Formats: sequence, structure tokens, C-alpha cells
Amino acid sequence: MRPAAGLAAGLCATLLLAAGCATPVAPLPASPVAVGAAIRVDAEAVPLDPNDPSRDRIGAFAYAGGVSITSRETSRLHGMSDLKVTSDGRLLAMGDQSDMLEARIVLDGAGRLAGLTAATLISLKSPDGADLFAGGAREYDSEGVARLASGELIVSFEQHDRILAFPKDGGAPREAPRPDIRYTDNKGMEALVAAPDVAPDA
Repeated sequence: MRPAAGLAAGLCATLLLAAGCATPVAPLPASPVAVGAAIRVDAEAVPLDPNDPSRDRIGAFAYAGGVSITSRETSRLHGMSDLKVTSDGRLLAMGDQSDMLEARIVLDGAGRLAGLTAATLISLKSPDGADLFAGGAREYDSEGVARLASGELIVSFEQHDRILAFPKDGGAPREAPRPDIRYTDNKGMEALVAAPDVAPDA
């Protein structure tokens, strides 16, 4: 897990989205967010240059907009470790406590990033059906996420280094093959990318 400020900056620079990584405004819930729970997400525009909000370019780089996201309905919307954006405007993001955010990107009239809608926050389960969050930091430290061509999701974890494959239609995940590498503590697989038409057990 990385400091919140560095994470937000890295996401903004790479994917034009600043995740809501500030200190939660509410206490951590006693139990994980229910699977499939719809949440309201509030978005605040993040300019490329706070001293000149009209600026939208750095050399050949064109800034498509950025938002800081928060929710008044849960304190689990934080610590986004990885996110993917599809060509049809869907967002998939993995928090570092085994919470997965899915939403649709909202653009303004000028085609700039304005916010998120249709958001859900899901607490991932372990192969035995228990909430990963309940197992403590060594079990829930999720990092990378990718959706395979089959519809399955794969998620990488560090501390307890492994990759879990989650079925398309729900159900318990299974362990998927991972690189035969011995990682040092808390320096595991930070990101995942799906190769087209490749299953996790191939």
C-alpha cells in the first residue's frame, strides 16, 4: 500500500482521474460493504494547474479532465490501487482493502471528465466465502485488477502474494497461476493487464 497523496497523483497523471484518497470522513464500518451495494459518488473537478484552471495542455499532452471522488455513504471509497477504463466509458477500480468499484464515467458538454454515475462498491470474498477484509491486512491487500475476455476478473494481492480469479456471474474465486517469483514483504504484484482471449489457467 502506498501513501494516499502519491497514489492520487499517480492515477491523475496516468489515467486522468484523481481518486478520492483523503482521510475518510466517517468511521470504518463494522462490516464490509455489502456485495453489489449501489453508492452515491460525489465528484469535484481537479484542474491540471490550480493556478490557471483554464490550462489544459503540457506540450503535446492534452488534459481530458480529472475528478476527486468521495462518498457520504461509505468510508471504504479510498486507496484505489489500480483502475481500468473501457472504450465505452466504464470504470473498474480496485481499492487496497479488497473493495472493488465499478461505475460509468460522466463527461461534460465539452467532453471533459465530470464525474461518475451508476457506481457500486463490492467487498471481495475469499475462496472459502469469507470477506477478505475480515482476514486482516495480510489477506485483503489487493493491488491489480483486470477483466479477462471470458468476463472473469483477476485480482492480485501482496503480503499474501497470490492472484484470485472471480467468476463472471459471481461465486467463490479460485487461485490462478502467478509468476514463480519470491517477492519481498509488501512488494508484490502491483498491477495486472489481461492478454486478449487468455484464460487465467492457460
